Amino acid sequence: MEKPWYFIQLSDTHIVADTRQESHGVNTYATLSRAIAQVNHLDPPPAFAIFTGDLINDDDPQSYRVL
Repeated sequence: MEKPWYFIQLSDTHIVADTRQESHGVNTYATLSRAIAQVNHLDPPPAFAIFTGDLINDDDPQSYRVL
């Protein structure tokens, strides 16, 4: 029998270049880091992850590098 699989969707991460900056009282970099740590501990691991929504919060190329 084939093993079941699943995937993870992360959305609207709103990352900015300055990893200490908050948006609406939330440090999006820290929040994403915690989410990734949780995903990395899943057993069995997901087959893949999808990032949707607003990945960065501005048009700064450094924000994409941080992401």
